[in-house]
Amino acid sequence: MTRLPALVLIAVALAACHHGDDTKPEPGKQSRSIEKTVGKLLDGDWRTPASIARDSLRHPAPTLAFLAIEPSMTVLEIRPGDDGYADLLAPYLRKHGRYIAAVDYPASLGDDQSRASATERNRILRDTFAAHPDEYASASVIEFTAAAPELGPPQSVDAVLSVDDAHAWVAAGNDARMFEAIFEVLKPGGVFGLVDARIADGAAGRSGGALSEQQVIGLALKAGFRFDQRSEINAGAPNDRMTLRFLKPAE
Repeated sequence: MTRLPALVLIAVALAACHHGDDTKPEPGKQSRSIEKTVGKLLDGDWRTPASIARDSLRHPAPTLAFLAIEPSMTVLEIRPGDDGYADLLAPYLRKHGRYIAAVDYPASLGDDQSRASATERNRILRDTFAAHPDEYASASVIEFTAAAPELGPPQSVDAVLSVDDAHAWVAAGNDARMFEAIFEVLKPGGVFGLVDARIADGAAGRSGGALSEQQVIGLALKAGFRFDQRSEINAGAPNDRMTLRFLKPAE
């Protein structure tokens, strides 16, 4: 992968952070279609009441529409959990696409409690898939470790979605490895959608499990991504989240 000089990366990242801030284009036909289709799944009887209750905070239909997740795609979601999209993406993709949940490999985690928690989360996810075969017909599960991530064959997925992961990667020092692994697994032209807690650009380091858009865009650029768009869909005073869309350049 060609690497840009550090000063160029910083300049591009700063420019990208201000690209499109004041422009809010009207959603196109494709975006409206995605939002409508995902919206029909929100009250599905396979979804838990707790997951439905979170929809008002995480705005899944407009978020997936903004990211341009089409029903024919192969989509990999990193560590789907309480704020994940497994219960919407899997049924959305089941006829023409494929959903892959990338979950923690429990044995790679550092303490007994973390290993036990990951094992239980993975069991619940697999049991959910098995209990609703119609909705999760396209779904599969892979395990990975953030310290040495392997997310699948190179150029094998159309889109990768990460919700509330990037700040943890930075805290653990695994951010470069994860961004590079995501870049590797995506097809040329593929989409990387990222949602995470946000602090103001220019804030130093990490604050309360949050990152600045400038930090995240810089990490993505270093891995080879092109910054495409941002959205304020998940912005808010008590629960402010960035929503960013990156593209892997087409070869």
